[in-house]
Amino acid sequence: MDRAVLRKFLSAGVMVSPEAADDITPEDYEKMMAKQDKPRVLNKEALQQIRSKRNIDVVYQNEEKGELSAKDFLAYYQNKIHALGPSITRRTGNGPVSINKARPGQQNTVLGLAREITDSGFSLEDFTGKCEVVVKNTNDIAENDVVGVSGFFSNGKIFADSFTMPELPVKKNVKKTSSAAKIAFVNLHVNEGQINPQGTEEFVSVSLCETAEGKKGIKILGYWHGIAEEKAVPAVPSKVSVTLGGVVYKIQILQTPIKDSVDNLARIFSKKGYVSGPNTIPVFTEDMNAIDENADIIFLGLSEKAGASNYKGYTFVTVGETDGSVIIDLHTREATLTVLNQPAR
Repeated sequence: MDRAVLRKFLSAGVMVSPEAADDITPEDYEKMMAKQDKPRVLNKEALQQIRSKRNIDVVYQNEEKGELSAKDFLAYYQNKIHALGPSITRRTGNGPVSINKARPGQQNTVLGLAREITDSGFSLEDFTGKCEVVVKNTNDIAENDVVGVSGFFSNGKIFADSFTMPELPVKKNVKKTSSAAKIAFVNLHVNEGQINPQGTEEFVSVSLCETAEGKKGIKILGYWHGIAEEKAVPAVPSKVSVTLGGVVYKIQILQTPIKDSVDNLARIFSKKGYVSGPNTIPVFTEDMNAIDENADIIFLGLSEKAGASNYKGYTFVTVGETDGSVIIDLHTREATLTVLNQPAR
C-alpha cells in the first residue's frame, strides 16, 4: 500500500476501499483528478473505470460515401432546410408558407434553397415547388444556401423586400478552466515534431497530418500531469471531446475548402454553415459543413494563415499552409500564434 497516494485520495474527499488501497498508484490519482466525475468511494470497479476511461473522445458524424444516388441528394437538401429553417423563422417574425401556397398579389414569406443565380436574382425551391426571386443584390447569396424571402408574390415570382440567412446564436456560457490548461492546433507539414508542453500540466495538441495511405488525417496528443494519450482521427467533419482542467471541451473539425482569414471564415460559417442543435446533415459535398451550437471550438483546418477568432462565444481556429500554429489558453480563452519546430518525440 502506498500511504502517500492514499493520503492524496483522502485529501481530495475520496474514500478508498481496502481492496483498492493495495493497488492504487500515483498515476491513478492524477487520472482521477483530471476527470469531472470523481467517485465518492474508490473501490476495485471504480479504479478500473479510472484506468480505462479516456480523456479524448471522438464522435464520427459522417461517413464517406461512394457514388451518390438521387435519393442521397434529396435527403441532403431536405435535411439542410429542416435544420437551418428554424434559425431563419425565429428571426423573420412571420411564419413562412410553402411556395405552392404563396398568395398572388400579397406579401408572403417563403423558405427554401437557392438553386440558381440569375440575372434578376435567384431561383428558390422548397419541397412543394420552385419560384423566381427578383432582387437587386445577390452578393450574399450562393447556390445551395438556405434563405428566407419576404416580398410581393406575382406570376410565380417574389419581388423581394428582404431575405434572411441562418444565424449562429450567441453562446452565453463560455467555458474556461480554473487552472492552467491549453489546446494547440498544428500543421505537422510546417511543424514537423510533436509539441512538448513545457510546464503545462494539462495540454492537448490537434494536428493536421497524413495517414499511412497518404490521406489527410488528424492526430490528437494529450498530456495530463505527465500521462500521455494519443488518437488518430480521419479528417472528415467530426467532433472531438477533450477533458482539460475538469472541463469537457467539444471541438468540431471542419475541413473547409475556403481559404480566407479566420475572422471572415467565422462570419461565413456562423451563417451559411450553421446547423442548430443535435441535427446532423449528411456531408455529400464540400459546401455542406455545418456548425453544432454545442461546440466550443471550431477547427476549420488549413487557410491563408494560422489564426483564431472568438466570435459569439465560439473560438474559430485555422492553421496556415506555411506559417505557425495556434495555442489557446483555456483559462483565459486567449489565443497566441507561434512557430513550433520542435524535434520529434
